[in-house]
Amino acid sequence: MRGNGRHGVKNSAATAHIRQLCCLGLGGEAIMPALLRDLHDLVPCDSAGFFWVDDSHEMSNLYAEKMLPPDLMRLFFTRFYHSADQPFRGGFEARAKRGPPIAVAAFDTDFYRSEYYNLIWHHLDAHHVLYAMIREGDRVLGQLSLYRTARDPPFGREDQERLAGVVRYIAHGLSPAPAHQGDWTTLAPDAAEANGLLILDREGRLLQASSQGRRLLFLAACPRICGDALAALRSDVPAPLADLCVNLGRVFAGEPAPPPALHVRNAWGDFDFRAYWMDGAPGASDATIGVTVCHHECAPIALLRAMKALPLSSTQKAVILMLARGDSQQEIARQMNVSLNTTHYHVKQIYEKLDAHDPADVMRHVFAGRGGREARPPRT
Repeated sequence: MRGNGRHGVKNSAATAHIRQLCCLGLGGEAIMPALLRDLHDLVPCDSAGFFWVDDSHEMSNLYAEKMLPPDLMRLFFTRFYHSADQPFRGGFEARAKRGPPIAVAAFDTDFYRSEYYNLIWHHLDAHHVLYAMIREGDRVLGQLSLYRTARDPPFGREDQERLAGVVRYIAHGLSPAPAHQGDWTTLAPDAAEANGLLILDREGRLLQASSQGRRLLFLAACPRICGDALAALRSDVPAPLADLCVNLGRVFAGEPAPPPALHVRNAWGDFDFRAYWMDGAPGASDATIGVTVCHHECAPIALLRAMKALPLSSTQKAVILMLARGDSQQEIARQMNVSLNTTHYHVKQIYEKLDAHDPADVMRHVFAGRGGREARPPRT
């Protein structure tokens, strides 16, 4: 399991980081990959997932660190979502109405012998589960699930208490993003947050994929993951991606064609696909095409993650986020409800700590702390 979460100072730092992430105002889908990753520092676990529900408590979306392949995801929704013995909706309804907000799941031996466990749950390597019902007032927004393997210790009271300390921040972070976020949310460091590889034939049919590549392809193709969305997904390879392979063949043949590259932006972030011929004759009928896929976080999340290891206070990190957005010191003072002199002091302390001279210099130094990479300009 990642993180140890044993020391109070470390727990406080993890809680403060999650609070800032959830207060970025980006919306639940945008922050969820980073939020689940950061929860490992607070409550050690093997993986985590979040399940959004609508007002009828029907699952409307999901995100999981261990995502089931599309065929198993469809099987879950068609065979098990409403099944009599393992109904997700029925179990969720019971927890939402009568259960405590945070609880440890208890499974009997019949569960581990069930078809549901062997066909679905087994792939998650999940033996111990810690649930948290996320609410906004009386309305249930969704369920957070943390998983540990059979080789890990079960979740205990301390784990539940630490998770309880951030539930209200998670509820706030799930609020829809304001329409006036601006272009700063499209910035990202040069390094991708995740990379994968796909192997396709000349017609754009998927032959092989790395586990990360398959996962990123699924997220790029499916901005909303639920039964209806999966039923409407006609192919695991989106048509624009299949067109990349066709375009690559046209370029090889000397015909006019767009560059074999594709950019996709949806609720999960930005995805870049680039196609290349694999070894062998590009003109051969059995030639294969390699497609790299990179996932980029938006600027505030990437910036907050880059600041995680730097000797900055929560206030200084908040000021840096506002500087990155292009806010003036007068605007920062108003948003923080402090005097302009206090804002000047915070900015001066940041410059001194990072050996920076202006906001752009601050961004360069922050990203350099993650391995010497600088921020790149906005996408256009």
